[in-house]
Amino acid sequence: MPFVISAEFLMHTYQGAGDTGNPECYPSPERLYRSLVSVAYGAFGFHSDYVQQESRVPDSQLEAVFQWLEANPPDWIRLPLHMRDNRRQSMIVYRNRGSYDRKKTKSVSAMSSVAYGDTQDDLLIWQWKREPVPEIADLISRLCWEIPYLGEACTPVRITATVVNEDAFPIDPKHSLGIGDEDLSAGMMSSTLEFSMPWEGHLRELQKGYASVYPKKPSAIRGDGGEEEKKVLPNTLISCVRQIGYIRPGMSPEQEALHPWTLGLFIPARVIVPQKNSDAPRQYEEWKPDESTLVAWSVAMHRMLIRQWGYGASPMLTGKYQNIDESERPANNVAIQVLAADMPVNPDLNLELPGFLLMLPQDMPAEDVGMLSDVCERLRGKRLFYSRRSQTLELGVADTTIDLESLWQPVGKGYTRLWSPYPLCMRETRRIPDPSGSRKWGARESIALAIAHTWRDYFTYLDVDGDKRSDKESRYWQQADRVLDGDGFARIYGADIVTRAHMGDYVHKTQPGNLLVGLTAMLSFDVHSGLDRSAMAVGQSRHLGGGLLVPVDVSTQLLDETGKPKWIR
Repeated sequence: MPFVISAEFLMHTYQGAGDTGNPECYPSPERLYRSLVSVAYGAFGFHSDYVQQESRVPDSQLEAVFQWLEANPPDWIRLPLHMRDNRRQSMIVYRNRGSYDRKKTKSVSAMSSVAYGDTQDDLLIWQWKREPVPEIADLISRLCWEIPYLGEACTPVRITATVVNEDAFPIDPKHSLGIGDEDLSAGMMSSTLEFSMPWEGHLRELQKGYASVYPKKPSAIRGDGGEEEKKVLPNTLISCVRQIGYIRPGMSPEQEALHPWTLGLFIPARVIVPQKNSDAPRQYEEWKPDESTLVAWSVAMHRMLIRQWGYGASPMLTGKYQNIDESERPANNVAIQVLAADMPVNPDLNLELPGFLLMLPQDMPAEDVGMLSDVCERLRGKRLFYSRRSQTLELGVADTTIDLESLWQPVGKGYTRLWSPYPLCMRETRRIPDPSGSRKWGARESIALAIAHTWRDYFTYLDVDGDKRSDKESRYWQQADRVLDGDGFARIYGADIVTRAHMGDYVHKTQPGNLLVGLTAMLSFDVHSGLDRSAMAVGQSRHLGGGLLVPVDVSTQLLDETGKPKWIR
């Protein structure tokens, strides 16, 4: 039967650092292993000459436990959400901790994570498909019960070990990571989370390290009266530690590609009211951005994020890729959209609307996600404006745990969800002549091409990108036809061209000679695609304030048998 070890953090916090000294979001299995070794020496008299033999566990049994752990890494690891959040108890956040050092008068800043909630859904669980022999399983359970904390002493924990039924394994697969295979492709590596695992000989390594720090013969008292810092085991005892990658399985690559953006970060914003007296208390009002300023605000936020990140910013944020062919670049980068207060956002997310929504691509590397979350947290209290004449915003506390697959409200009973781009879907190319000369490129084809570009990875998995040897114009027609052929996951109704007085306000950059054209349409997606509540954007400005697909729920009675609105010809 499957065997699991569960960790419940009693203070809902976790503080610990990895081998490099950097804060870690989760305790690794190797940290659990060290804690078990410590308990074996302390509470169970492992290799002790002072504990009565009849009351202690034989050393051979304890060694068998550690040998089993060294030879059997967990098959699954169930993780609570690892993104940091300063406002919600069920997620991880970071705060500064002041500590006193005898040799330093200033405070030492350390990172502490306020982590998991107090429900069964917030447990950290290591899972094995096959349990060890009963003697080892029982001894592991007894060892786990004696562990007082993981990481530093400020994170008390209750750890239990038990077996579960076959039909309940793995526990909570949606939030569990499975041990990876040998697939080292870029797509797999970007979605892999590595953990330190004990390897054969790690127990001996820890024993030698302990003996070097605490020799049996006590050293002479130093001249400073013994005020030296407490000795600890060094972080270099990793010769018998291996790194194993875990991935989140489940959906096929085609299904994953149907969700271009899966994780979101939200930064609330409010307007600072101008005051003549600079000493007066600051006053605020609700931010109500005009649709013509959405791109400008998103560009300003984009630039601030890059400045705060500094050197080495992720290319998925900057949009600049070095020495990579255009066809090999990701289909989507980090998209920045503005959520207004009156949008039908899921109320369960508790977002402080209005504000900026950062949509992260589903294939964005985990380390880049963490860095961008740190950047967003540092924006609290900063001011943002895009011109001297614009309003000035003050940014609030970032929420870094938005599930973009449930951004919008659920569809009501008796209604069907359609979508419309807000404020506009900007055309990505000029009108393309038909190679056969029998068709004309119109608004419907432009919308179809925008959909094909957003879901390029999906069409690539289906091998429907067309003949790559053909010219660009022919490929554009092929991509548009794939969306319009009626067998795809998207439908386009009532596509039309929309004009504004200043079309330049709706784009950031465009190709020379490309006429700025706005588009609108009603879109629908297949009910089996799982996109009914997802965050999506299309068009040339989809990464910076344009083309956000906003749900439009229509009574089913107003649709014909094909799902097309009856008022659209």
